Amino acid sequence: MNMARVKIFGTAILTLAIILAGCNPDVSNIKMRRGYNAKPVGSGGPPVTNQTLNAPTGVNTTQLSSGKIRISWDAVPGATGYRVYYGDPNDNKMRYYVEIPAPATSWEDNDALNSGHTYYYQVQAINAGGEGPVSSVTQQAYTSTPTVSNPFIGTWRLSHSSRPVILSTETAVFTDHSVSLYYPYPGGPATGSYTYSGNHANITVSWVDGSYSDELSFTADITGSNSLRIWWFDDLYSDFTR
Repeated sequence: MNMARVKIFGTAILTLAIILAGCNPDVSNIKMRRGYNAKPVGSGGPPVTNQTLNAPTGVNTTQLSSGKIRISWDAVPGATGYRVYYGDPNDNKMRYYVEIPAPATSWEDNDALNSGHTYYYQVQAINAGGEGPVSSVTQQAYTSTPTVSNPFIGTWRLSHSSRPVILSTETAVFTDHSVSLYYPYPGGPATGSYTYSGNHANITVSWVDGSYSDELSFTADITGSNSLRIWWFDDLYSDFTR
């Protein structure tokens, strides 16, 4: 091949590469909705290299008010992490998307979700010995992205407390479905759930401190654009900003 032909051939390859780089994946197709992040695992589903791990059970999906799809499952003994797969079981190809470290047993999907589509998921436990059997397929029909605005979502940091020596907490973290904070009496991380209406929330958390465990219910109010007040009791409160 002479130099002129080499130059023409090289120019053609470069042009093709530029064209391909500008192409966008067909995200309307469930099999391609995450573009190059989708990793086909081939016919027969995800590989199994560790038979000592059990397949995750209790796999469920929920569409959250934030618009995400939450996938949750029961913990698998011996697992150091979990892989979440998505796809269409009709073509017998689930695609690996994300790896979650234990002890977490949930993941929230917010990637190119389209109203009117049904999304399919499977979960697989892993450890240093390899991948365990995959769970059964669970699915979620995605209707639309809700317009509910939750003013509590976010990380709030303590700015003032009416009785800081007795009751205070450094941070309060609200997600769409749960809340976590440090409760200093008797002391320890507390996690739980809450319901809200407008700028008012009713919260219930529990915690374990050594052999002692308890549950606490209290309320919270959004008091400004970036301010939150948690009412521990009638006259005890903590103020937060974010």
